Amino acid sequence: MKTIHTISITLFISLLFSCGHSPQEPASPLTCDIDSISRAAEAPVDSIRYLPLELTDSSLIGSIDKIICLNDKFYIYDQSFHKGVLTFDKSGRFLQALHPLGQGPGEYLHPVDFDVDSEGNIYIADNERQRILKYEKGNPKAYEEIATGRYFLNFALTEEGNFVLGDVYEQGRLADKLAVYNPRTQTYETLLQPALPEVNEMKILKTVSHYLFKSGRKTYYYHRFTPHVYQPERKEPFATFLSSRYYTAESLKELEGKSAAFLTDTKHIKDINGFYEISQGYVCSILSSYLPDFYYIPRKGNGIRRFGLEREKRLLGNVMLKGVTDRALIFTASYTDANAQKAAGLTGLSADEREIFSQWNADSNPILILVYLKP
Repeated sequence: MKTIHTISITLFISLLFSCGHSPQEPASPLTCDIDSISRAAEAPVDSIRYLPLELTDSSLIGSIDKIICLNDKFYIYDQSFHKGVLTFDKSGRFLQALHPLGQGPGEYLHPVDFDVDSEGNIYIADNERQRILKYEKGNPKAYEEIATGRYFLNFALTEEGNFVLGDVYEQGRLADKLAVYNPRTQTYETLLQPALPEVNEMKILKTVSHYLFKSGRKTYYYHRFTPHVYQPERKEPFATFLSSRYYTAESLKELEGKSAAFLTDTKHIKDINGFYEISQGYVCSILSSYLPDFYYIPRKGNGIRRFGLEREKRLLGNVMLKGVTDRALIFTASYTDANAQKAAGLTGLSADEREIFSQWNADSNPILILVYLKP
C-alpha cells in the first residue's frame, strides 16, 4: 500500500507586514502535529467588521470565488456572473470592473484565475487559449498577451516576474501539480508532480477553486493529498501539518467520480483549503468534516492553536475563507432570507452595523466580513 510520508519542516516566522508588502524572512523551527492539538473551546476572535460592497449597474456580483487585498484595494474574482475581476477600495466603494469576454484582441474565452501585481496590473488566465492576459491598471484596452502553451486551473505571478501554474493537465489527467513558466525565456519547469500519480485527481471533488493562496504579495501553495504547503519556486516545504488522516492511493481510487461519498467522508483530510499570512501570524484552514478547522500560528504566544468558527454568530454561518488583509481574515455573506434572519438576531451591534443590515436586501452585493484575531 502506498502512503504519504510526512517529514518535519521549518516554518518561517517573519516580521510584521502590511497589505501589499513582503515580510522579512528570519526563521525559527516548528513541527505541526495536528492530531495532537486539541480544539479550543473558543475561537481567538478579537473583533469583526462588516464591509458592504457598493452596488452599481457595473458592479453586481454573482459569486465571490477569490479575493486579493493589495494596494489598499479589494480585487474580487467573480467566475459565475461577471467572469472577471471587480475592484473596490478599502471602504467598499466600487472602482472598476474588468471582464472583456470575447474572441477579439485583448479578450478571453474561459477565465479560470487571476492575480494582481504591486503596480495594480491585473492578470487573467484564459484556459481556452492557453494564455495569460495582462491588463495595465485594469484597463481592457492596454493589454499584453502571454502564451504559456499549457492548460492549467490556477496561477500566480512571482516577484521575479515568472508565472507559477497550478494543476497543469493534459488529455484529462494532471501532468504537473505545480510548474513555473518564464515568459522572457519561454521555458517551462516542473516544480511538483502529483503525490499519487495512480489517482486521477480530475475525478476527485475539490472543496476550493484554487490552491494558490495570496497574502498581499506572498503566495502559498497546498500540494493536495499531502501535508505540505510550499512557497512557489522553493524546493522545500514552507509548512507541514502532520497527521495520520491523509488519504492513501487505494482509498482515493475508490472515490474517483463519487462526489457524494467524498463529501460525507469525515475520517480523512479532504483539503487544506486555505493557508494565509497576516501580521499576527499564519492561519491554515483544514477540511475533514463538513466545516473546516482553523489552525492559528501566532508570531507571539504559545504556539499553534486549533479552533472552529461555526459558533461565531457574527459570521452568519459563513466559514469558508476567501482571502486576507494585512490583519484580518476575509469571509463573505450573500443576502438570503436565512442570513437576514441571523443578522436580525445579532446582539451588541453598533449603530453603523445595524444600518448596514437594515439596508441589506436581495438586490444587494455580498458583504465582506473581516475577522481580526487576537495576537
